[in-house]
Amino acid sequence: MRTQRAGRPAAALLSLLLAIGCAAPALAQTSSDALPLPPGDVVSGLVYRRDGSFVPFVRTGADANAYIFSTAPTESFVNSAAAAVVRTTADTQYVRVYTEGTTRPVGGFIAGSDTVRGLTAAEIKDRLALPYLPDSLTIVRVPAGTCILTGSGAPILGNFPANPPSIPVGGPWGGGGTAQSLLIGTSGDPNCANPQFLPSDAYANRQLIGDKALAYAPRAGGGNAGAIGRALDRATPPALFGDMDHVYNSLDLLNYGDADPLQSALQQLSGEVYADLPTVEIEGARAFLGVLRQQVSQSRTGGAAGGGTAAAGTGGPGTPNAWIAGLGSVGRLSGDGDLHDLDFDVLGVAVGFNRRLEDGLAVGGALAFSSSSFNTRKLSGDGDLSTVSLGLYASYAPDAWYVDGALGYAHGWGTVSRAISFPGIDRFAAADTDSNLFLSGVETGYRLALGGSTDLTPFAAFQAIVVGQDEITESGAGAVDLRIGGRTVTSAQGMLGAELAHRLDIGLAAPLGLSVRAAWSHDVGDTDRSFDGRFEGSDAEFTVKGAEAPRDQARIGVGLNLSSQAATLFLRYDGSFAEGYRSQAATGGLRVSF
Repeated sequence: MRTQRAGRPAAALLSLLLAIGCAAPALAQTSSDALPLPPGDVVSGLVYRRDGSFVPFVRTGADANAYIFSTAPTESFVNSAAAAVVRTTADTQYVRVYTEGTTRPVGGFIAGSDTVRGLTAAEIKDRLALPYLPDSLTIVRVPAGTCILTGSGAPILGNFPANPPSIPVGGPWGGGGTAQSLLIGTSGDPNCANPQFLPSDAYANRQLIGDKALAYAPRAGGGNAGAIGRALDRATPPALFGDMDHVYNSLDLLNYGDADPLQSALQQLSGEVYADLPTVEIEGARAFLGVLRQQVSQSRTGGAAGGGTAAAGTGGPGTPNAWIAGLGSVGRLSGDGDLHDLDFDVLGVAVGFNRRLEDGLAVGGALAFSSSSFNTRKLSGDGDLSTVSLGLYASYAPDAWYVDGALGYAHGWGTVSRAISFPGIDRFAAADTDSNLFLSGVETGYRLALGGSTDLTPFAAFQAIVVGQDEITESGAGAVDLRIGGRTVTSAQGMLGAELAHRLDIGLAAPLGLSVRAAWSHDVGDTDRSFDGRFEGSDAEFTVKGAEAPRDQARIGVGLNLSSQAATLFLRYDGSFAEGYRSQAATGGLRVSF
């Protein structure tokens, strides 16, 4: 298509221009010569002009040139190449380029977005063989029932003189060689009789070409919207009239004026919720490790929190103990700047056993099932996870000094879904997730007796959680379904703190054990939450970030133990707090000695 081509007496007839294509992908068609044609009916016979004259058919570039009276040295179409006229059956979208003050934004010559997307003005001039350097473009919204002529644009490379008005400037103009189109007009006739011009408001979003035509990056902003915008800019432009082309066309209509609608659309495309997935899995693993820590602590002999020396419910060496506990946590991790907040909760049950092998050594194991739910705030995205966890734990406490340890494995699976809705696009995407987690923790401390009923225990601890996330493949959203690569995220927290325990006589056979715990933790692992992915309909990869986990946290805990000779009821609260982060967990259950 030649936006500003001369040499078509009937050329004044359509001015100079360029266009972008968008249409229902199911209706897209291609000629036998791979010429991209809009959805519609190919006109096989007579093709009428606006003045009532006609050509017998349009099958080649020579026929197309004859239809528009285009002659050498500025013929619009390659004579020997295929050409066709289509009367569209669906709305389509094109773009037209022009030179402000020299050529008009309203006209007949148009081209598909793949022809100009990402090109400089000079590159567009050469590709479309235009007489003038274009500086602007407009999006052309073409209604169903419009006759469009499409052919292969001819090169205009000769050193010919200007001959206004048909040849406004001398050659050469450019190499051409790409598919170009001409708006014949709207018509209710299958042979395009009495075609009517499109109204001027069909030529929308008139804008400067800038450094790169139709680029999203200048208006996409930062964060995930910027990452998606830049990826779409560098991707290979999609085939015309396909699903990904439809997505691009919808974004093109937002890429004008207020930047907020474009940025909102790009954020929805990003799938930020998947970047947050490891955070939720780590929170569930911490809840399980918290239960193990609580049980390994209770398996020790002595100490005020346990109700005194040889605490009830633990039994002597060789005595087995079994326990069951319900666990739950709820929290929020705040995004900053361009990222969104994450809300999460975990609910589960754990069962376990332990045995004191001798006075200073106890070992045990546990099994847990938990369910987690999460969502990103102010951005569509939510999920549900199920996790099965297995753990082994041990405690060695020969005297006031102790060391506790735990090892575990967890397997998680679930579903994540999100809605993508902006003008022109209304879709729902979902994916199954699968992950494997490896858990470990170690704690050592020294119990200081502060009288007969109170202990103070300074401690140091380290906890590591490794999340191995499998590849994720979305479905349901067509070309913008995400393909996310596998990833590994590691949380490695060191902790320093102290626990104050007190044995309170409440008039029962055994006293009430109370404990208060406070600590500072520092994560030397991965606090970044991100994934590398691409869209099903695009070849450009991008990185999407989620809310970053805190590096430093303040931790507090409060525990209650009430023991009888053979059983212990326990209840515990644990909270973790940092700027933009809070997580609060509760555990309660029963421990029985046989």
